[in-house]
Amino acid sequence: MIGWLAGLEWLQQRFLKCGSWHRLLSLPVATQPAMLQLFATAAVLAVGASAQLIPIEVPANFNPGNCVSKRMAFDQKRIFPLYGNEALRFTVDPADYDFTHDYGYVDYTGTTANLKLVPNPAGGLATGARLSTTGYFRYGKLTARFKPLEGTGLLTTFVTWSDRHAPAEKEYVQDEIDWEILGKDTSKPETNVFTYKTTRLERGLHGGPIAGTVTKNAVHEFSIDWRSDRIDWAVDGVIVKTLNKNQSFGLPGSLPAGQFWFPESASRVQVSVWDSSNQPNWAGGPIVFPTTGNLTAPFEWVDIQCYDDNNNPVQTWSVDGTGAAKAVPPRPKPSTSAAPSSPTAKPTAGPTVPGTSTNAAGMSAPSSMLLAVAGALAALLSL
Repeated sequence: MIGWLAGLEWLQQRFLKCGSWHRLLSLPVATQPAMLQLFATAAVLAVGASAQLIPIEVPANFNPGNCVSKRMAFDQKRIFPLYGNEALRFTVDPADYDFTHDYGYVDYTGTTANLKLVPNPAGGLATGARLSTTGYFRYGKLTARFKPLEGTGLLTTFVTWSDRHAPAEKEYVQDEIDWEILGKDTSKPETNVFTYKTTRLERGLHGGPIAGTVTKNAVHEFSIDWRSDRIDWAVDGVIVKTLNKNQSFGLPGSLPAGQFWFPESASRVQVSVWDSSNQPNWAGGPIVFPTTGNLTAPFEWVDIQCYDDNNNPVQTWSVDGTGAAKAVPPRPKPSTSAAPSSPTAKPTAGPTVPGTSTNAAGMSAPSSMLLAVAGALAALLSL
């Protein structure tokens, strides 16, 4: 049996070369969706399941830099294509790119990013999409303007996500603050919060729908105001939920003495769309796709207002808790040739879904299955 990491390396060597992708995309149009889904399945088997089981490999000398206050539209020229190659993430310089295109299908209307949910022609879960900021922040106000997906089984997210993480039960957990909008009822968006300090996931205990309602089938500005002592979630400038740090507790024994269920480490911002129909009690389902095939969530911009150590708005500030912004050496320049030329690779991590220990892709499989899928691809593409 081949190990997960060795399997991933093998897949990258065999399938993430431009020539292989060009050959795949030159196949008859009717054949491409099944082939792309087959590769996506192989990619999940290689990286999706292991993301919850092994730590993220952050380079030892990686410097997350400073928080910079700015509004970022989705200018395609400032979006770096990762397409599943997570190792490249830590080489992308925020001076050159505002976002990474992590996986999935995204097209652009001006500076609006249209995140696609693409049905699986073989049945099963649809392929989602995710974009992440290249820059980090630690305390500040985040706002994103977007229109969530409508319909059962659908999930649209706007979250913070830290590189700092630790084992909790059978997974790893990070600092995370969520907006999760379920398509089955977009009038009741949900919030959630996690911390790497816990030894237990405590799914469903620290989040849930807001008390009020928002207008369905409409564009909204969702905000996360993360301060050192509290978090406010707001919609269109109206605060709908508040979490005070000194009132946020874990279950007995889940946190070190004197610690709170509260994120405190440098984080990125992520926006994404998901097929969550594998959690019908939470998200509903099945998904009803239109005759055109895809569902689209348009994201217009993300705004970051940094805070200093006293929660005052500032133009820039360090994210390592050491005070004012500092000079940061540029990250090594990545090569786009290291990423596949198609955005179909599946996720390495997903939003934290209540009541489940798998990621949003809902997949776990032995390495022998990975080899079987990869072998089928190799044969069909004549690699």
